[in-house]
Amino acid sequence: MLEVRNVSIKYPGRDEWVLKNVSITIPAGRKLSVVGPNGAGKTTFIKLPCRLYEPREGEILLDGVNISNYDLAEYMRLFAVVFQDFKLLAFSMRENIAVSATADEDALQRAVAQAGLASKAAALPHGHNTAVYKTFDKAGVEFSGGKSRKLAIARAIYKGSPIVILDEPIAALDPLAEYEVYTRFNDLVGDKTAIYIALALELLFLR
Repeated sequence: MLEVRNVSIKYPGRDEWVLKNVSITIPAGRKLSVVGPNGAGKTTFIKLPCRLYEPREGEILLDGVNISNYDLAEYMRLFAVVFQDFKLLAFSMRENIAVSATADEDALQRAVAQAGLASKAAALPHGHNTAVYKTFDKAGVEFSGGKSRKLAIARAIYKGSPIVILDEPIAALDPLAEYEVYTRFNDLVGDKTAIYIALALELLFLR
């Protein structure tokens, strides 16, 4: 269970509060949508439990323990996050998903299918071993913005963490791909705790 308790934060060198006295409890397995316009502090909010920002006031608890008391490496394994500014590496599709030269083949294929990339992977010259970008391999593939985002989602699925965070995951996707992500959202996260960041208009797809 994640608990955000009276948390406030402002950026260094700025006087205005980005978030002020925010409190919320997220039970294990709950799905939470954080909805609002650009600049409302949605991404800042989800970066706090990820320990990418430290609150100026208040505290964040995981199962009743302040998150700063957990070993950082162990704590980070609990989260699978796809931020708006995600990065892909100039290695193979397999390595981008598994973040390793080796991978559990069954888990890899499930992640690729759940992210909606199975047909794309099947059409690649070397399947999952096809290089992303041409930086180190002239036979590499330049993924579109939408396919790149799906690859980042596949990486989050493959990680298998109990807490999944998707920060506006439909950015750069065409309308059909947007619909696919939204309608399959519950299947993507299963019984995991999920925090979903969305613009107000995007919430219409989730009705």
